[in-house]
Order: sequence, then C-alpha cells, then structure tokens
Amino acid sequence: VETVQRDVARETATLAYERAGIGGSEAGRATPTLEHLVAELHTLLARAGATPPYVLVGHSMGGAAIRLFAARYP
Repeated sequence: VETVQRDVARETATLAYERAGIGGSEAGRATPTLEHLVAELHTLLARAGATPPYVLVGHSMGGAAIRLFAARYP
C-alpha cells in the first residue's frame, strides 16, 4: 500500500488513514461501528484541510466504510 501511495503522491496530494487501534493509530474510545468510522473519517479529512472530490481506497471493513461515506457525503 505504501508503494502505491508514494507513486500517486508524485502526482497529487495523498492522505493515509488507519482507524483507531490499527497499525500505528492509538486506541479509540468508541465502538468502531461503520457509522462511527465514517463520521471519524469525515472529521479527519476536514481537520486535514482535504477538500472534495476524494478518491477513497479501502480494504475489507474499509471498503464498507468507504461505500457508506460516499452515501453520507456525496
């Protein structure tokens, strides 16, 4: 994944996100429901100053979160 992101970053801005408790992210306080993950991602994108349109890429549970994100924030 890092290799793909590095390649894409040569052409445009990128942002990598690991949900709470995964990889290097600290543990979260809330139960990681899809609704919570989508709200958290929306907040993080706003705080990072990222503006739509977004190209979101996810794996496993992340795929479901991305589909819900797209439905909530078209």
